[in-house]
Amino acid sequence: MNKLLSASMYEIEIHGVNIERCVLPELLKIHAYDIDRPKYNQLSCKIKSKYFKSLRQKLYNYDIQVVDSFGFARLPKVLKYNLGIICATILAVAAILVISRFTFRIEVVGDSNLRDEIIRVINEGDIDISRATTGQIEDYILANTSDISMVSASKVGTTLIISVKEKVLLESDFAPLYASETMMIKSIHVLQGTPSVNVGDIVSMGDVLVEPYIIASDGVKMRVCPRAEIIADVWYSGIVKFEEESTEIVDTGNTQTNVEYSMFGKVISSNSKNCKFENYRVKEEEGYLSNFFLPIYLKRTTYIEQKTITVQHNYEEEYDNLVAQSKALAYGKNKENAEILDENLDIIDLSSVKYIKTTIHVEKRIYE
Repeated sequence: MNKLLSASMYEIEIHGVNIERCVLPELLKIHAYDIDRPKYNQLSCKIKSKYFKSLRQKLYNYDIQVVDSFGFARLPKVLKYNLGIICATILAVAAILVISRFTFRIEVVGDSNLRDEIIRVINEGDIDISRATTGQIEDYILANTSDISMVSASKVGTTLIISVKEKVLLESDFAPLYASETMMIKSIHVLQGTPSVNVGDIVSMGDVLVEPYIIASDGVKMRVCPRAEIIADVWYSGIVKFEEESTEIVDTGNTQTNVEYSMFGKVISSNSKNCKFENYRVKEEEGYLSNFFLPIYLKRTTYIEQKTITVQHNYEEEYDNLVAQSKALAYGKNKENAEILDENLDIIDLSSVKYIKTTIHVEKRIYE
């Protein structure tokens, strides 16, 4: 649902004197829009519903009337006239939810040779398929069967559908084990294959760690799927640049709004005109005003003027924030949440430009 329909808003009219001096400042504080003043003692606008009560308290000397409401502000009226339908829908949904919590049938698709084994594992196991999530069911099946390379579980109503694929060794299974990033090897225990690195070696991303073969006692090279347990030191860095002077693009507060109404694809009213600003950004809102009677479609385009300003920065005032950004970048690279052994902070000072660098030392465990 677009913003125009989902926002909770009131269209109000305010009657009284001294509107420009007393009313307008309050409306600007709460970001009222579509402000119109058809008479000297009358003003109309749209505001978010959450500001309506406080506005009435502040402008208690004025006659404030709600002309129309939008979004959630219309909800009480909708509930009042559709209470029976809503209650029936809630009861029906509740009944469906209760029934769907139970699983009465298991269907296995894929390799037919595995069907009996999968059903046996589930029926004889200690997993409650009615309460377990599909992810837990998949993990349980993979952990208790050895001939499956892929399993996917889904619940459709009261039926559990399990799709399985038998494990088949492909040519890619015999590929070497590569380093995923630059690291220093702390320990390596090869389960299958031939190691290409030793403890203390520094390897780069893409370097071979374990070759996909072993040498038999008779000297024959035999292909195997490489498997190893490796512990390595990895360093992640985050660098943030500080400049004493920078430029920023900001809004000036000046706007121009074009509104277009259409019906059945034909424009019926429009005040569209070329933007008068040289530098600007565009905000667009569109949606149907009503789908019940006349399908009137509203498109509102707002041009917001912008300008470029020069900003002076104070290193001492921004130091803590710069360090926090640098740490966030470094820690963000530790995607596997490996154990952090050390952390260092370096400041590279180049007069008007400084670089804040955080480096973390982690211990990464690789199990393949």
